Amino acid sequence: MSIQEPTDTPPPSRWSPPAGLGGEGLATVAVGDVIRVPEEAYLPGTGELLLYVAEVIGRAVQPDGHVWAEVNGHAVKGDGTLQIRSRYARVRVDRAEIVPSRAG
Repeated sequence: MSIQEPTDTPPPSRWSPPAGLGGEGLATVAVGDVIRVPEEAYLPGTGELLLYVAEVIGRAVQPDGHVWAEVNGHAVKGDGTLQIRSRYARVRVDRAEIVPSRAG
């Protein structure tokens, strides 16, 4: 009996918007990132969002050309710990800032 390699390739955890749709050079979002998003660039919610990304559900190019991503994760508290409850957000990718890790 031989071991068969999987035929399905998993989607990449880090992605960029499709070429030719005005998305070149935009930030990417990946599982494990901590992102900072201003209030006007995510839904639902108010105030600035600081989120640990646990899952990138998908993305879509809107009619105005902006790429929005749907993510699940955990809000980051002021002391750097994660909230226990999961948080869904739809974020505008070009406005999401990847927060550098403090690990050294």
